[in-house]
Amino acid sequence: MPEEERNWEDIELHKLAQKHKYVRCTKCHHYVERISGCDSVRCRCGQYFCYKCGQATVSYHGACKCNTPLAAPAVVPIRIANNIIV
Repeated sequence: MPEEERNWEDIELHKLAQKHKYVRCTKCHHYVERISGCDSVRCRCGQYFCYKCGQATVSYHGACKCNTPLAAPAVVPIRIANNIIV
């Protein structure tokens, strides 16, 4: 965990993310939750990546290192405002 994310709120958020299996965007590092569909996700910052292996891709149908077939996903990014999940 980066040094700037070691206060108690960030530690609790990290625990919550692990419990619910959220992953971080490869570009902006916001947590993203995969609700249904395939492993291709698009973060609110616009970055596409494979939810399974974490590799950035250029589109929903881009190739990743785990060779997961990627199709249009259904995801909801988790927005963090002042260390509160909203």
